[in-house]
Amino acid sequence: MAENARRIPRKIREKILDDAGGKCANPGCDNSRLEIHHIKQWAVYKTHDDKHMIAVCPACHDACHFGKMKITDEQLYQWKGISKEARYAESHIFVSSSPKTRISAGTVTLEATKERETVIFDLPSLNKLQYSVKDEWLKVSATLVDRLGRTVLKVTDNNIRINIDDDLILEQRPGRFRVTVPVNKFYLPATALMLMRNSDPSYGADGRIIAIDLEVIKPGQVRVQGFWPEGNAAIVITEKSINFCKCGDVDYINAVPISIIGEGDETVLLFDGAVNTPMFQFE
Repeated sequence: MAENARRIPRKIREKILDDAGGKCANPGCDNSRLEIHHIKQWAVYKTHDDKHMIAVCPACHDACHFGKMKITDEQLYQWKGISKEARYAESHIFVSSSPKTRISAGTVTLEATKERETVIFDLPSLNKLQYSVKDEWLKVSATLVDRLGRTVLKVTDNNIRINIDDDLILEQRPGRFRVTVPVNKFYLPATALMLMRNSDPSYGADGRIIAIDLEVIKPGQVRVQGFWPEGNAAIVITEKSINFCKCGDVDYINAVPISIIGEGDETVLLFDGAVNTPMFQFE
């Protein structure tokens, strides 16, 4: 009986999770793994009153009970009063500082010869991928614009924002976030999709493809995957390669991308070009 009384009724749990907007109620935390905290402790009041309950992540839940910088009840009630009607889904990754900063793209590692802002590519369609290094801190930025000119997602210095849309699925954990989109909606142009499947039949076989995937793999090093369209062409980065998907007039049906394939960290492309010159571009 005591265990049944302690269990939070489903409708109350769903309401509290919905009130939190799908993330920790702490405005300084983006964790989407949630627990229910009784602001008025269950052990004392023996009640499930949603006015005195809040959804927080395990780390923040622990901080409600322990530590020198505890989250106070006053703060919790303030967080409950924050409007959660978000138009966007947001996340970020933390990248530890390091004297050696790199981007892993496919099986190639990209490295600038000095601290600077490095443009990997910047397409006329406004789709781009770049990173900057300052004081040994690595920050990645990216933009994906669809064929109608709408911004699908934007990454600014390791922070991502996407429109809340049934097509887009954001998955995240500490040190990594990934956004996927359906193949059949042609966020990736059909021509580029055909080239990718000619090269790798498993690409998008489950009906979804990676729009952006950033994962911290070492201090100062981030692995990136995704695609960036330009008309009927696209640059596609997978686990295995950097692919330039652009068809010529010869053997269109059997064409494959121009791909850069290396051996991981052992294959390093050093960039020493002008600040406003991209590492890669379509000709």
